[in-house]
Amino acid sequence: MNLYFDNAATSRPKPACVGDAMARALIACGNPGRGGHVYAMNAARVMWEAREAAASLFGVSNPENVIFTLNCTQSINMVLAGALYPGDHVVVSDVEHNAVMRPLTEWRIPYTAVRTVAGDTAATVAAFEAAIRPTTRLIFCTHASNVTGEILPIAALGELAHRRGLALAVDGAQSGGILPLHMVRDHVDFLCLPGHKGLYGPSGTGLLLSSQKLPLAPLFVGGTGSHSLQMTQPESWPERMESGTPNVVGVAGLGAALRWLSPRRESVAAHEFAQGKRLWERLSAVRGVRVHTACPSPETTVPLVLFSVDGESSEQTAERLGQCGVAVRAGLHCAPTGHRKLGTLPDGGVRVAPGAFTAAEDVDRLVALVACRRSV
Repeated sequence: MNLYFDNAATSRPKPACVGDAMARALIACGNPGRGGHVYAMNAARVMWEAREAAASLFGVSNPENVIFTLNCTQSINMVLAGALYPGDHVVVSDVEHNAVMRPLTEWRIPYTAVRTVAGDTAATVAAFEAAIRPTTRLIFCTHASNVTGEILPIAALGELAHRRGLALAVDGAQSGGILPLHMVRDHVDFLCLPGHKGLYGPSGTGLLLSSQKLPLAPLFVGGTGSHSLQMTQPESWPERMESGTPNVVGVAGLGAALRWLSPRRESVAAHEFAQGKRLWERLSAVRGVRVHTACPSPETTVPLVLFSVDGESSEQTAERLGQCGVAVRAGLHCAPTGHRKLGTLPDGGVRVAPGAFTAAEDVDRLVALVACRRSV
């Protein structure tokens, strides 16, 4: 593949420091908290430094409130399984990913899906408030849709949640590293993040950040390297939430990515928005191409574009582009709710998302290949 536009699924390439940190961890690290030797201590330091980097970037007061997971989906499952009691009701948006909708459905958790109004904070907040019941315990919503790209007013929803005595949990899969996110300022109680998307870390890494205002039962229990005489799970974080041997190598790469991103987050985001806007404008001008999403803007829409080509299914378009060396994502993107809102069911669409290393000429080449509509 010569052109990579699937950054909304997994960012590529990664900064060189990510691979370097992972290689060092393979050599220098053992099992953190499971020994006093130098390899165990090296691993513990890698884990702590990554917690500090995540806490600093996302406004977490205590690095111990940073939990490492395998991905954003695991983080979401941990919140839904650990924060709710039988009969608790959840309010979600109408553009949620299956990472939220499937646990709610599979575990028969009562929920109400609210129709959001893109760009209208007051209307969206009013819709969420109208959906609150006496049994509502949690508002759980995406910060930005992976299909429509729309940005939800997280801070305003957090204010609503706290005013009504509820908690706010946020799926930051499409916003982490791209949009400004601060747990305290934005009134977020749980923030779920993938390491491999906008944070530019490796696959198999994720984050669950907690304000500690709402108790959270662990999804997994077992060995933590501490309090080994007691048969109950330790109460102290992060041990309470991280049983078993952690992915030290992955966390080393994630920590390096966070340290790389932190001083340049605004410039990286500005670049991604600029290329997203360029992509939207040029695709919108191609005859026979329908662009389904709004023009990327930091106020309303993250830098992803969903489109379709007349006379082709989304899979056919993606296959044709793949033959030309272009990586895109076609179909429903594990989020049929977003496609239902756009009216792109059942075929879905072709999603393209630039990244930190996408050049303007890459965008122009992609648009030219879409426009030619022929295999090579």
